[in-house]
Amino acid sequence: MTSDIRALVLTPDEALFAAFRSTSQEMGIEAHASCGRNEFPEELRREKYEALLVDFDKLSNAAVVVACIRQSPAGAGAFVFAVATDRALMHTALSHGANVILTRPIGVDDIRRALRASYSLITQERRRYFRLAVDFPVRLNRAGGTIDCRAKNVSRNGMCVTSEYRLCPGEELTFMFQIPSGIQLVGTGVVVWDDKHGKSGIEMRKIAGDGKALLNALLDRAFENAHDAEC
Repeated sequence: MTSDIRALVLTPDEALFAAFRSTSQEMGIEAHASCGRNEFPEELRREKYEALLVDFDKLSNAAVVVACIRQSPAGAGAFVFAVATDRALMHTALSHGANVILTRPIGVDDIRRALRASYSLITQERRRYFRLAVDFPVRLNRAGGTIDCRAKNVSRNGMCVTSEYRLCPGEELTFMFQIPSGIQLVGTGVVVWDDKHGKSGIEMRKIAGDGKALLNALLDRAFENAHDAEC
């Protein structure tokens, strides 16, 4: 996974979309126009977006759209820019979960200031599920004994491992592995999926000592390096 930051724009205003897309590109944000006007954008069923721009001025169902997004796993943590010029619409947008309000007329400088002020909050969502590709040994202790496998990617809360053994979803186990800094992490987790072909997903529920902080620091550095390389 790369560190690309994606934004979904819901507006019939083509000029607004063009201005938002060109300005967001300056900060490494890739903006996409939503094709539909349904209560829940179809794009969010297929992709993950860190930010959304919803035009309350032009979309009669904007409040319902944002409410549905906030209640969904895919959009609950997304940063929402709302275009709402009327005072009543501003109140509606904020009460339904918008983070920032933009009012017409909207210039490129207005969009740039809003993006810069919100950038760190937008990237928090991306950091949360960023997965770092790795290849290091992992030892798992399960009810049936100890097995050795290899981690293929790791995130703040989980890892994907490959092994010649099948793991059972719901199975609790302990894990032990060493991160690139040479520090060994030990913790407990649960198997959340197994593809029956040697690949499994493990949710890391607890890491002993300061291991969690060390892992997060490693992932933060990898995230920043990946983003810098793409800018």
